[in-house]
Amino acid sequence: MLMPMSTPTSMPTSTSMPTPMSMPTPMSMPPLMLMPTPMSMPTPTLMPTPMSMPTPTSMPTPMLMPTPMSMPTPMSMPTPTSMPTPFLMLMSMLMSMSILMLMPTLFLMSILIPMIMVISNLNLTFVLLYNRI
Repeated sequence: MLMPMSTPTSMPTSTSMPTPMSMPTPMSMPPLMLMPTPMSMPTPTLMPTPMSMPTPTSMPTPMLMPTPMSMPTPMSMPTPTSMPTPFLMLMSMLMSMSILMLMPTLFLMSILIPMIMVISNLNLTFVLLYNRI
C-alpha cells in the first residue's frame, strides 16, 4: 500500500521540473528579438533633415531687418515721456522735502529719548539714594 502512494508522487514532481526549464528558453529569446529593433532605428538617420534646417534659419535674418526699422519708433518715445517729467520732479522734490523735514525729528528723537531715559534713571537713583540717607 505504501509502494503505490510513493510512485504517483514522484511522477508529478518529474513533470513539473521540465516546465520551469522550458520557461527560461523563451525568456532568452525576447532579448535577442529586442536587439535588432534598436539596430534598425539608427538606420533611418535624420541627419538630412537638420541639413535642411539652416535654410529656414536664414529666413529670419531678413525678418530681423524690419526690427531695426522699428527702432526709430522707440526713439520717438522720449517726447511723450518728457511730459510727466515736471510732475515726477515735483513729486521727487516733495518726497525729498518730507524726508528732510523728518530727518531733524528723527535725529532729535534719537537723541532726546535716550537722554530722557538717562535723566529719569539718574533722578530715580538720586531719589533712592536720598531716601536711604
